[in-house]
Amino acid sequence: MSNFKKMVQARIDKTGESWSTAAHHVRAPVAGTASPPPPPSGLARLLGEMYAPGTFTVQTGRVPAVGRSTILSAAQEQARRLAEHPQWYAETGRIQMTVTREDHELLVREGAANDTTIQMIRTFQDQVTFSERCCKCHRWIWCDRERSGTCFCGSEYRVLFDLAPVLHGSMAHNARCMDCGVERIMHPVSSGISPWHLVNNGQSQCNLCHAKAPAVPAKLGPAKAFRSMEVGVDGAPGPRHFEGECPKCSAPMSGVLPPGRPSIEFHCDKCGGKFIAARRDPI
Repeated sequence: MSNFKKMVQARIDKTGESWSTAAHHVRAPVAGTASPPPPPSGLARLLGEMYAPGTFTVQTGRVPAVGRSTILSAAQEQARRLAEHPQWYAETGRIQMTVTREDHELLVREGAANDTTIQMIRTFQDQVTFSERCCKCHRWIWCDRERSGTCFCGSEYRVLFDLAPVLHGSMAHNARCMDCGVERIMHPVSSGISPWHLVNNGQSQCNLCHAKAPAVPAKLGPAKAFRSMEVGVDGAPGPRHFEGECPKCSAPMSGVLPPGRPSIEFHCDKCGGKFIAARRDPI
């Protein structure tokens, strides 16, 4: 055994310290006192206290100025105190804790979700997947895997598999139509066309909802009422030719929607406006 190990073992026998602590003291200069190990940084400390592997799983924000008590005067006093002296929180699926405003700002800078801009959807892994509603537009979002995404309405969200066990069983099963919420299961198909229309990575429309209101990106606005006619050979699906007016300047416009495309973006040559031409029943 080396002299270093002998010195460490002797200190352990004397003080009962762990090997790493005893080794730290033995390595310290003989003439000086042993310096304590450096404290963890602010971010590492916060993540350690929340048992979080990283900031992606953390949500943080300001505690609402709402009083909770069976006594009205106590609830009013609590609400007044929170309004005058704001408090901040940080949470994962396992724990929620009070933090300082500086800690809140540090977490947001390092990638945590600010509750005013990002919805945190917490679920768990099982033999089936689950869906949850967007907190702003109430459309359904499929929680297929841990990821970040954007709802049809433009709201940002994150999906995490860290829901507390006590809440297991509280979510809707499987993927669902983002509008009506019908469960996405296998349906008999006679037309050779899928009864589901993919909108984005986490949302789809069933045929009924798609026929009523085809999903159009919010930034482009709703589809206008265009006349359309499908042209094919021997009954085969072909391109649809659209005719209508520009939503902004009412200039006459026309275009072609390729086969298999539910909608397409067009640009007005006169005013530069953008609009969506969506597939309708032939007239």
